[in-house]
Amino acid sequence: MNKIEPTFNGSVSQIEPQKTEMDSDNLKISKFPSLFQRDFGTLVDYIFVFFCAYHLAVNLLPQSNEISVQFGIVLLALFLYDSILTAYFCTLGQLLFRFRIREYATLQRIPIHLSLVRSVLKLLLGGYSMIAIIFNRERRAVHDYATGSIAISPSDISDETN
Repeated sequence: MNKIEPTFNGSVSQIEPQKTEMDSDNLKISKFPSLFQRDFGTLVDYIFVFFCAYHLAVNLLPQSNEISVQFGIVLLALFLYDSILTAYFCTLGQLLFRFRIREYATLQRIPIHLSLVRSVLKLLLGGYSMIAIIFNRERRAVHDYATGSIAISPSDISDETN
């Protein structure tokens, strides 16, 4: 779409916008997931992992009176669940709320090392990271910007990368 700008002599001219390699218009993305989808997808993931890890920590591991061990297991499970499933498949929350995490430039799956960094940032920044979704057109969170990832609809992913 051309941009119309005024000139110094009062007339208007049409300027072709410059496209960058990272411009979402070049990626041909039809729909970005809403804040609701991303927040509730994350909430579903956290609840699912919490109950699974808590069950493991309380019922299957040798009994320990230290709550820090149980908390550590839950935190580790959440970190690994999000990282591994985001890099190789999709999480339960992503499946239910219909979005996937991909590399911003290529729409390929994000590598495991970026997925690990993304999970750490997501856990550390919490809701602050998700608030950024409101303020940008592509609905990217802070952890998405930091790792070069984007959340997109599964319909925007070709069959071989889904």
